[in-house]
Amino acid sequence: MMWMKAKLFELDAWDIVNGVAVKPEKTKEQSTWTKKNQLAYAEIIDHLNADNMAFVGGAMPETHEFDGQYFCNLLKSKYAADNNVAKFAALEMFLGIKYTSIGSFLSLIWAAKQKLILAGMDLGNKRKNLMALAKLPCDCFQSFRDVVAMGFSSETFESLLHRLENYSVQNKIAADKDQILEPEALLMTLTLDQFNFPHFQKPFKICSHCQKTGHTADSCY
Repeated sequence: MMWMKAKLFELDAWDIVNGVAVKPEKTKEQSTWTKKNQLAYAEIIDHLNADNMAFVGGAMPETHEFDGQYFCNLLKSKYAADNNVAKFAALEMFLGIKYTSIGSFLSLIWAAKQKLILAGMDLGNKRKNLMALAKLPCDCFQSFRDVVAMGFSSETFESLLHRLENYSVQNKIAADKDQILEPEALLMTLTLDQFNFPHFQKPFKICSHCQKTGHTADSCY
């Protein structure tokens, strides 16, 4: 997108396609404005993929042929609609998470968080924290829920998840067979199969020196 913006700036057409520079009333100035508007149209359409080309072919009225400003607004409306679909899917995934074990719960939460980011949907830390807390079973996590709700509900969502991981280890909530996919690995391997969550490969680790997860005593500083 940045290169297209730069190209339209080079053509002196960026303000035109974004509606900042309106068509002049004077006839002599209209010719220059129209020429730039048409150049913008030609530049954008020259770089469209097949899907967008098909969309434009069916949605662009003949009265706006070679109209770069109208063309740009049409594409913006399409992407806005696509973005709303992505946001809905991301929110639906987050809301649909059920607690079965601490390992699978944390892995699902990390994946849902990344999907929200990719969809450009910001729920805010406090809202995400409280929504995640509400999914934890009271019999195992009541004290954790109370402490976080009273004093840490506004901390970053990432910090809450790490706090939850530490709490589950310290209180022996995680079974030996219950393993967690590292969030860094999860974020680097998001694919179409990411939500199947096969058996996790990396086990829980806790340092006997500092009681934190992610390393062992021999590498603790």
